[in-house]
Amino acid sequence: MPRLKNFDYSNKAVYVTTDTYKQRSIFISDDEVNKIYEALDDVYPKYDFKINGFVIMPTHSHFVIVSQNNDLSDIMHDIKGIAAFKMLDCDLIEG
Repeated sequence: MPRLKNFDYSNKAVYVTTDTYKQRSIFISDDEVNKIYEALDDVYPKYDFKINGFVIMPTHSHFVIVSQNNDLSDIMHDIKGIAAFKMLDCDLIEG
């Protein structure tokens, strides 16, 4: 779902859902899920945000994110990109 234009998302809790490509079941073992945790560790120093809660399902994930700087798109882009790179690098998913 696209973001609302001219809405200030900074300092508000926002519910984000992200799906895997073609609803593939990717997050089925601890190895894949740990790559999400590693990606979060990599992204935290770059942005001023908190995750108030999250759920990782086999084909999608949910996050409640509070960003101080209105940079939700950048945060999610980096989390997803870093996690995918880590999974590809460890041959946990096919490229």
